[in-house]
Amino acid sequence: NLPRWRPPSSSSSEGGETVQKTSGLLYLFGENAEATRLGISKQNQQWIRRAYGDATIDILKDKPTICSGSTMGEQVAVETYLRAMVNEHD
Repeated sequence: NLPRWRPPSSSSSEGGETVQKTSGLLYLFGENAEATRLGISKQNQQWIRRAYGDATIDILKDKPTICSGSTMGEQVAVETYLRAMVNEHD
């Protein structure tokens, strides 16, 4: 058994005190909701179908597309997000 993964933490100094940070801001950007949805985009449908099956496409078809390639945020949040993406698809 592999040890359970824990989110990374970063430290910062505030008023001479070291603070461990275990969460942070993560920014995700949606595509034009008027132009595309998950049920319209053939490319996104293929990715979802391969990973989760047709039933998931039916559930998500009216949801906006969020671009995973345009993500930014604080280091602890980005590292947590990237590890989750790898764990989901590895």
